[in-house]
Amino acid sequence: MKFIATLAVAASSVVALASADMLQVHNPTRGSVWKTDTPSYLGWTGNCASMGAAGKTALVDLMTGPSDSLRFVTNVGTIDCTGNTGRSDITIPKDVQTGKYSLTIRTSPDISYTNVFDIVGVSAPAPSSTPEALADKSANAASSLGASSLVTVLGAVAGIALL
Repeated sequence: MKFIATLAVAASSVVALASADMLQVHNPTRGSVWKTDTPSYLGWTGNCASMGAAGKTALVDLMTGPSDSLRFVTNVGTIDCTGNTGRSDITIPKDVQTGKYSLTIRTSPDISYTNVFDIVGVSAPAPSSTPEALADKSANAASSLGASSLVTVLGAVAGIALL
């Protein structure tokens, strides 16, 4: 019985050592939506203290693609992961396209990964509602309607000519 207890303690110690330098990221969660050019919360437990001074500036990279074929998009900053729990605000650059992404945190010896989450671009400015802008929209709509009607008439004439 003592042997089994000792074996269990030894096994749990090996597991703890194996994952000591890998962070368990709890935010962003699957389905989270982050906006570009807006600080968003990256949260984790665990630490990378064995990395020494490098753990104070662990690189965070934005990745895209399936989990078995991730592609680097851009570096989005660094975090200090030397404590047991952590939080850092990450800002996704505004030129990143809307889509599904994940983050990798370059801890050593193992890289830490987030869940897949969505990134959307910052909203475009609201359309102008000045009288000039409204007049331009009306003129464009009328022009499009006229061109569409002309195509319909020409198509009907061509159809009759083929009969």
